[in-house]
Amino acid sequence: DGRPADTGPDTIGHVRQIVFLTDGAIGNEQQLFDTIAARLGRSRIFMVGIGSAPNSHLMNRAAELGRGTFTHIGSTAQVEARMRALFDKLESPVVTDLRAVFSEAKADVAPGVLPDLYRGEPVVLAAKAGALSGTLTLDGMIGDRPWTVTLPLDKAAKGEGISKFWANRRITDAEVARTLGEITPETADRHILALALRHGLVTRLTSLVAVDRTPGRPQGA
Repeated sequence: DGRPADTGPDTIGHVRQIVFLTDGAIGNEQQLFDTIAARLGRSRIFMVGIGSAPNSHLMNRAAELGRGTFTHIGSTAQVEARMRALFDKLESPVVTDLRAVFSEAKADVAPGVLPDLYRGEPVVLAAKAGALSGTLTLDGMIGDRPWTVTLPLDKAAKGEGISKFWANRRITDAEVARTLGEITPETADRHILALALRHGLVTRLTSLVAVDRTPGRPQGA
């Protein structure tokens, strides 16, 4: 009927975890993306690609839309270890419904929707802000109890490469918005190209060129 699949009274306070296993041989990618976006509700989707050549575009994009993760299993010898690790993670959600709120600075946060926090696996977000002032408040749910922590931004340590990480995440968000039809392909391409060129990133619209300046003959020859 088009409604999210987990909105009934028996699902209140619960998160449905869907594990989708495939060899990636799926032709109706857009239909799958549209279905996930329209009917995800509170569910989380975890993609498992099996074989030597899974459709990584499909897997990663579906996991991104489903607020889950993508697990690649290249050979049958890896099945037990990879699936055991996945189910150990699924059995241990620490914080769900994560949000990040900046008190003062208007921040551009990526990813736009944060995934859940699982035991032994960090959640990494990046934000572009005008100034390191005020606080960053993270909140979510631990089971049925609310959880929150507030961090002073002026105490943040400097690091290298953060801007590239932020730009790469914003590019992914633009690709997802393009997939869902939230922005036109032309608008998405403009955003992606501007971010890639400014931050020196490889995307489907940009590449890097390496120039070898090693001398090819003896000096003076």
